[in-house]
Amino acid sequence: NLPGVIDVSVDDNFTYNTVTKGSTNYPMIRNSLLVSVVGGDDQAIAEQIVIKGGTGCSFVGNTTVIWKDTSVPASQPPEYVVKLLRPAHVTVFMRLRVVDPSSISFSSLETAKASIISEFQTGSNRARIGGLAVGANFMVGLDVATIRPVSLEMSTDGVSWSEYRQFGVDQYPTTSAVNISLV
Repeated sequence: NLPGVIDVSVDDNFTYNTVTKGSTNYPMIRNSLLVSVVGGDDQAIAEQIVIKGGTGCSFVGNTTVIWKDTSVPASQPPEYVVKLLRPAHVTVFMRLRVVDPSSISFSSLETAKASIISEFQTGSNRARIGGLAVGANFMVGLDVATIRPVSLEMSTDGVSWSEYRQFGVDQYPTTSAVNISLV
């Protein structure tokens, strides 16, 4: 619940071994906490990581923040070196398969794209850090009378397509209307 935070994924490794997390096998050193977050202020996020996660473990990530605990009355407040993960934004291309693509008007197509993007970004089954994105979940708001959808396929390279995609803890799925085609 921090201003500007769009998505977050938290994981821990309380073992004495390095483990890997998610579909990209992101490494977590022993006794560590991984907070992958999109948006928000680094200092505010680091503060919450220390408050909620404590200081008895290591932190894993690609962004290092030095957070000073100014709530403690001291001439030199304690400082904590906190790591968090800023995941790579991964572009998702989509192919909307419909019964008769030639019968769909430009305005119906644009409305369909807007609906898909809305579900992808904010729907109850939205695409998330480290989550499983299922194309059918993003078709729920389509006007089936004008579009007649069959399936929604996804790709991160524009070559390999599937009806679902698993993202890693170091990946944040994004898309736009230009990345959605009709077939």
